[in-house]
Amino acid sequence: MTFTPVRITRTYTSGGRPSTGWVQFRLISPMINNGQIADCQPQRVDLDDTGSVSIGVYATNDPGTLPVDGTAYEITEVINGLQPLVSYIVVPYTADSIDLEITERLTGLPAATTLLQPLNQRGLPGGYASLDPNGAVPPEQLPIGLGNSSLQLDVNGVGIQVLGENLLLAIDGLGVQLLKGGEAVRISGAATDIAPLASIRAAGGVGKAADAGHVHPLPTVTQLQAADGDLDMGAHKILRLKNGTAADDAAAFGQIPIPGNAGDLQPGGATAAGSTGRWADAGHVHPANSWSPSDNNLLTATCDPAIAGGSVSFTSAAHAGRIILTKLTLRRTITWGSIWISTTAVAAAGTVNSSYLGVYDSSGVLRAVSADMSAQWMNTTVGPHRVPLASAFTADPDDYYIAMVANGTWTTFTLRGTGTGSSTNTNLSAPRLRYSNMLTGQSSLPLTLDLTAQAVNLITGGVGSQWYGVT
Repeated sequence: MTFTPVRITRTYTSGGRPSTGWVQFRLISPMINNGQIADCQPQRVDLDDTGSVSIGVYATNDPGTLPVDGTAYEITEVINGLQPLVSYIVVPYTADSIDLEITERLTGLPAATTLLQPLNQRGLPGGYASLDPNGAVPPEQLPIGLGNSSLQLDVNGVGIQVLGENLLLAIDGLGVQLLKGGEAVRISGAATDIAPLASIRAAGGVGKAADAGHVHPLPTVTQLQAADGDLDMGAHKILRLKNGTAADDAAAFGQIPIPGNAGDLQPGGATAAGSTGRWADAGHVHPANSWSPSDNNLLTATCDPAIAGGSVSFTSAAHAGRIILTKLTLRRTITWGSIWISTTAVAAAGTVNSSYLGVYDSSGVLRAVSADMSAQWMNTTVGPHRVPLASAFTADPDDYYIAMVANGTWTTFTLRGTGTGSSTNTNLSAPRLRYSNMLTGQSSLPLTLDLTAQAVNLITGGVGSQWYGVT
């Protein structure tokens, strides 16, 4: 038999209304049954207008399925208003359908399995090839058109047979002949007719003019014109210019010269303008002697952590349930896996709950979120801390917004920051504010935000200028 199809369903509601979000299904290891393979490619299903999902998957414990102990599906549920949930289930072949809401979730995962095909799959379609006594694959197991062919080569002119057609390759003093169906295509082998690769014989020279029987390789520029002569390229451009040392070597071809003299270009950070080198101008530049995120093994950050000397305070009275946004602009593609913060004081009294960090893109879509970090606000020692995201994601160059939300009745906790929240939005407006706040009464980070609704009523007092780093 092969895999038994089983349908998985569930309806999500909140307060009697359909929820929004998505659910992803992924086998934790591949399965094989009767030559059919089920891979681990994830399948994501969005909730429909009724808050429901429905998807057909393969059962994990069909008779004859490998691994024999079965495998499981990883279920990732991302529902608006709820913390993302990752769990694991088995799908029995005896069920036509299962309801994800009442299906038992596994408390432990099956052991990692190396999937091997059984011996009874050898030499069968969908299996693996066998070997004959000489260690070769039998012809009947080779692709159609190749299995019934033979290959013979005789340099004295006996012949060659490939793909079931008789081809004769005759190598003799007259050259090379390729015979097919009783006809021959003559390719002369005389020394003056075929030039070695990368050499050049122009028509009328010692060689033969290019014709249907042979070709000449494309000459290089130096073969067209002597290196010390002028060559008019018109509007064309030469790339990867080699061994050009004078300033006008590249300029002759419409390219921008960059002087290569030792006094003009200095090693990075070695020479300031006005010292032993030259002033920066259109011909060359000096690297900026400033902090880079890589100095702290970061991919990017809001600023140099050394200048984030202020403290930004958060109280439950002012900030519980509000989303605080901090913009970061990426100028290269990165894999974003965690967010760094630096605490200066934790919440010593009261309670903190339903607290998260996450990342939104410039369209207001939630790309990743952390686990509940309430305990971190209450018990973690002060200083830098890494907050892992539930799943890393690829972030292309664009604007991104680190979002923070916390709930509870705590007194105060503080983060390291610049303390200049009121000035960091200079000449900016929604939806591109660097520091802003949005919404109230939020116990989690919504799947989407309308960034045109960014507000600054909490930011003008300095809140929101906290420091963040990215790894």
